[in-house]
Amino acid sequence: MKARAAFLAVFMFSFHEAHAKDFCESLKSVAAQAKTHFKALTGARLDPKDNDYHKSKVLLAGAERCTILGSYNASFVCRMNIDMDNATTQAEKLAQAMKSCFPAARLRQGQGAAGRYVIETSEFSINIDSEIVDSNNKNRVSFIIEKI
Repeated sequence: MKARAAFLAVFMFSFHEAHAKDFCESLKSVAAQAKTHFKALTGARLDPKDNDYHKSKVLLAGAERCTILGSYNASFVCRMNIDMDNATTQAEKLAQAMKSCFPAARLRQGQGAAGRYVIETSEFSINIDSEIVDSNNKNRVSFIIEKI
């Protein structure tokens, strides 16, 4: 309950409160799948010729899309639907919200530019990143969950 309240208080995604209430539970459920390389979450191939990119059977609250990358040592990746003019700040808020879902996890600043964060547990890591995606300086925030 505390994690839900923290999420609602600090995170300003443009989705309904009902989605925010389920965010931590959904995130924990996805992270628990890291030990099996997200096999239960792996949907259809995005490209019939490429076995490394699959649709995810789960779309987390606030996500624009989620995919499974790879088959062995697969990763769960989501691109978030956020205020693109403030992606670096939103990445920080996402990192804080995710950290509140895993109180024992370690949160640290990632290497490189601002807007990069890493949450680590003994079983998985979550890398959060804001990045410029085109020549018009459009930004996005995404995260990737990987087995450690």
